[in-house]
Parts: sequence; structure tokens; C-alpha cells
Amino acid sequence: SGHRPAEAVAALRRGLALSPDDPDLLRELGRALRLAGQWDEAIAALRQAAVGAMAALFPICCGWGSGQ
Repeated sequence: SGHRPAEAVAALRRGLALSPDDPDLLRELGRALRLAGQWDEAIAALRQAAVGAMAALFPICCGWGSGQ
């Protein structure tokens, strides 16, 4: 039905080689790994994505970088 998780995993890993902390790529990798049945790796990627997303938001929500 058009789902090709192995191809998606390979492409996302190539992207992560260039941008290893990109939470969007990590989230999509986690989703592709889940579809591929690679649950442990999927969970690890999704956790890393969540940590990266929170780290990106922390300075914004706490006023860092706003001159305050």
C-alpha cells in the first residue's frame, strides 16, 4: 500500500548523518522504525526526538535570548 519503511529508514538515517539532532527527522525515523517492526530502535529515536524538541523550546519558554 505504498508504505516502504525500510527505504524511509535508510533515507532518514542519511538525513540524520547531516543533522544528527534534528527532532523532526528523529521523529519520522521513529515512526518508520515502528512500521518496520523495530520497536526498540523506534522508541530510542522517539525519545531522542522528544528531548531535542524540548531543548529547542526551553530557551523560548524561559525568555533566554530575548534580552531579558
